[in-house]
Amino acid sequence: MTTTTWHAPGAGEWKRDEVHITTAVTRFFSGIAFPAQMEGFERGFAYYGVPLAGFDMQTVGGRIYMRPRIAGAPPQPIWGDRPPAKMKGPGKAPPKLIMRLLFKLHPELRRRGKRAAEVWRDRSWREMTRRWNDELRLPQIARNRELTRVDLTSLDDKALAVHVEAATENFHNMFITHFTHAPMPGVVVGDFVADVIEWTGATAGEVLRLLQGASPASRAGAVEAAKIAAALVKEPELRAIVESTRPATEILAALRGASGDVGAAVSDYLEVHGLRPMAGLDIYHALVIDLPDLIVRGVRAELATIDAGDVAPINPADELRAALRERVPADKRDAFDASYAEVLSMYGVRDDDVGITLWSAGIMHRSVREAGRRIAQRGAAHDASHPYDTDLPELVALLRGASTPSADELRARSEERARLDALDPPSSLGVGSPMPSLDSFPPAVARMQRAVMTFIEAMDGRAKVAVTAGVVSGTGVSGGIYEGRARVVRTPADFDRLERGDVLVTKHTSPAYNVLLPLIGAIVTERGGLLSHAAIVAREYGIAGVVDTRNALTVIPDGAIVRVDGTKGTVDIVRAPDASVTAPAKRAAAPDKSAIAQYQAVAAGSVVALRDASALGFGGKAKALAAALAARLPVPDGVALDADLVARVVAGEVKAREQLSAAVAKLPAPWAVRSSAVGEDSAQASFAGQHSTVLGVRPDELIDAIAAVHASAYTEAALAYRQRMNVGGPPRMGVVVQTLLQPQVSGVMFSRDPSAAKREGRLIEATWGLGEALVSGLVTPDRYRVAADGKVLERAIGDKDVAIEAQDSGGTAEVAIGGERAKTACLDDARIAELAQLASRCEQLFGGPQDLEWAVANGQLHLLQSRPVTTGAHS
Repeated sequence: MTTTTWHAPGAGEWKRDEVHITTAVTRFFSGIAFPAQMEGFERGFAYYGVPLAGFDMQTVGGRIYMRPRIAGAPPQPIWGDRPPAKMKGPGKAPPKLIMRLLFKLHPELRRRGKRAAEVWRDRSWREMTRRWNDELRLPQIARNRELTRVDLTSLDDKALAVHVEAATENFHNMFITHFTHAPMPGVVVGDFVADVIEWTGATAGEVLRLLQGASPASRAGAVEAAKIAAALVKEPELRAIVESTRPATEILAALRGASGDVGAAVSDYLEVHGLRPMAGLDIYHALVIDLPDLIVRGVRAELATIDAGDVAPINPADELRAALRERVPADKRDAFDASYAEVLSMYGVRDDDVGITLWSAGIMHRSVREAGRRIAQRGAAHDASHPYDTDLPELVALLRGASTPSADELRARSEERARLDALDPPSSLGVGSPMPSLDSFPPAVARMQRAVMTFIEAMDGRAKVAVTAGVVSGTGVSGGIYEGRARVVRTPADFDRLERGDVLVTKHTSPAYNVLLPLIGAIVTERGGLLSHAAIVAREYGIAGVVDTRNALTVIPDGAIVRVDGTKGTVDIVRAPDASVTAPAKRAAAPDKSAIAQYQAVAAGSVVALRDASALGFGGKAKALAAALAARLPVPDGVALDADLVARVVAGEVKAREQLSAAVAKLPAPWAVRSSAVGEDSAQASFAGQHSTVLGVRPDELIDAIAAVHASAYTEAALAYRQRMNVGGPPRMGVVVQTLLQPQVSGVMFSRDPSAAKREGRLIEATWGLGEALVSGLVTPDRYRVAADGKVLERAIGDKDVAIEAQDSGGTAEVAIGGERAKTACLDDARIAELAQLASRCEQLFGGPQDLEWAVANGQLHLLQSRPVTTGAHS
């Protein structure tokens, strides 16, 4: 059996690349990327006069390890997999006097010292930024487009070999450009952060929050998906295709082939973003185009955002900047302003060029994949992926008919890479010598070194971190608290389980992950620091983000409900995975009525304004009403209790009841107390009629009303329904409390008539007073079948001789309706048209046919409930 010994491939300390490629690297990619990356770093560090000359790169156990090279220092030995029998220990940092002499006498160090001074004096990053924006960027995009548009199937093998060489050269050149730019943010951003920390005592995280909105390219991909959605809003027939159950590949083909804005937007999106690798840079990593379902779900998420009328969160950068500036000593504020302006001028270049670099990589990957397919097709490889373990000359030769390396040799290489891929490599190998202290350098170089080291620390995260078992903590990168379902993403195969509002939990992200951003509500990574891609996009999108946790994938179960605190840098598991919030569970045994499991509160619980009840713990009804309020639909305001607080209120906990009393104190009574169970009202399970609503509740009746709603989750009928719909675990009941309306008319509306699926129209049922008379069957309601534009297609006026009305003393009562009013229509055509419009808005907001409860009070239409229409739920 082959074994692998982890030892340094040369003197000094070698750190593993834990961002670009975390798996065993292919021979093809390492042969192209290593020289380009080293050349780019060398150019960039030399341009800025940084004493770091670049990095040496080696593979150990198939993984990439890097060692810094110091300008002017003698080359350190590299011994590969044959270390000397006796290795020297780390040396000491040169004395200050020696360092100062070296910067006067050593030609390269003298040049670096002179260059560093020029950079600070002339702000030389401006020229690098200008050159990228004005000279390099557009020609590179044009070259990428040209290569992307090549139809590989139209090329014979010799022509494909030429294309592979061209695509590889294109990526090699772009990789050099990217790493030439890489030191620039290290110098400019690092200098700003280091200065502000020194002036104010702020943390690096506080300083970097000032950069929200400064990197528009960090939203690339998501922005283009939003453009597609905006075009689809004007094309209902094409939108219907997107929202259909057709395979994602068919949907994309239909959109791409469409004329007008939709076709143009989709074609441009697929051309510019389709070839970007998703989870790493190597040949075998999935490309965006390999995941068509993810693209379609991203567009659907953007459509839902448009329908909901969501607006981007307010960017706090200006307010934060003003507050932090007040902490800066008065004599440093001009320097603060000038430095901040410089950062803003160049900060976006990094993610802009890395996105284009990824595109270049994908172009190369596509060509190598096609080459591998052809080589295997003619029997020169046993599998189409085996040629990934050739170098470029070997691959081109095989395409042109060469017989070496043989198919057996390629298989052996591939199997060895697979073996190495299963190993758990250490983060670093060897021991490095300490760096000289900053006061050993000339002032300009010392400033440069301080800036770069500050940036690297913020980029890479905590060098040595203590991980506490069972606790997930890291670096908070974007403020706010978000609660939602965790989706653990280890490979691209996990992407298809992400849904809108989920918390993305993954090892690290890259700009190709931008296609996921419209879907997620928060982001948690194991690797990366304050300037990692995940941190940047969390700030850009204003979502809660925690990076550098080191153990998130181990501790957080997929499907758990988690609370992400992007300020404190913590992730709490609120609740373990459960079928009601993840995938449908296997059918469980019938519940034992004599020993029904009661949900036990696992947190203190919360009561919030209804419009803020967006977390899953408040239940389906509260979350839907919060979304409707955010979309400015006519929902009566109120408060929402999450399941934990309801459980504590029902259990009689004094503190929980005090929280409740304080929350409802300003809410006029009497109240409507409505159920809002966690997991109810999904597209699969409606729960309509299963849980209680208590109307006309006075303050002294509130606890009893909440207890009654809570108990309704444990009735035989409700438990049997959970069983039938495969909803596992004990019920968790949230509650909504609203001021009770005194409606003149109430009713229900199905935005698609569930009893006549093939007929046009919405179905409206209406009665006098509260809707309970209709729901309980006391009356024959008015029934209207209405077109989407509000035109009445059918009208049947019922006998409504009883109404249920709220009483001033609390509760409700039946009131007789006499004379002609009992048989008079409740709704005129104008109100019916208004209801039809409300149905359209709810369908757009919630993504599909809806079952609505509504009421008209004081001449105004109000939305009381919107839940998905489920098959058979209302038959």
